[in-house]
Amino acid sequence: MYVMYNPITDQVGEVKAIIHNPTLEQIEAHGINLTGDIPQPLEIQGFYPALRIDLVQEKLYFDYITHE
Repeated sequence: MYVMYNPITDQVGEVKAIIHNPTLEQIEAHGINLTGDIPQPLEIQGFYPALRIDLVQEKLYFDYITHE
């Protein structure tokens, strides 16, 4: 799968799209090919899940952000 992201830091990105079998037109500077599964978010009261990418370990994870 190809993950497109907006950089948050040099090591973490905010996932904006996941594409299986991307075309050349869909490849961009802030994108990476990954293997593995897309994690499932936990339901934590008062928080919402934000899908992130760890650019060092090359894996997806959820960051949980409080509702304001």
